Amino acid sequence: MKKTQIEKIYKENAVPANIIRHMQKVSEVAELLIKKFKEAGVSLNEELIITACLVHDVMRLKEDNKSVNHALLMGAYLSRTGEDELAALVTKHHFEHIDDLENWEEKIVYYSDKRVAHDRIVSLKERFTEIGERIAYRNPELEKKVFELEQEIKNVIGPLPV
Repeated sequence: MKKTQIEKIYKENAVPANIIRHMQKVSEVAELLIKKFKEAGVSLNEELIITACLVHDVMRLKEDNKSVNHALLMGAYLSRTGEDELAALVTKHHFEHIDDLENWEEKIVYYSDKRVAHDRIVSLKERFTEIGERIAYRNPELEKKVFELEQEIKNVIGPLPV
């Protein structure tokens, strides 16, 4: 997806600047990870990963926690525009979808998002503390799985670049 298309999505959905900065920082983390995966000989769809990072939270403020989350809303939006592969990737970035991750593209988008609090790269521990304070929710079982994903990534690429 071209930069102009992404900007159009931001405008159509009135995405606030702070959410855009978050998505941009998530894409920076993903780019660093992609580089390390490539060095390790892993083939990835880089454009798909970066685009997913740049649009994953577009529907953040339209979320209704009682019936549907922002990841599903954005996935449906992308599917309506014919971006089914991108929609599938964006849908799985939500915290509770860790068990649904099937490939490195999905894992990189998911993990990159968990390493960015607002527009700062932080440790997983800091991120989970921030989430807990912001929405008064902690799930130690899911957090453990994210730490396991981090280790899985390290097993392939070595030390993390972030």
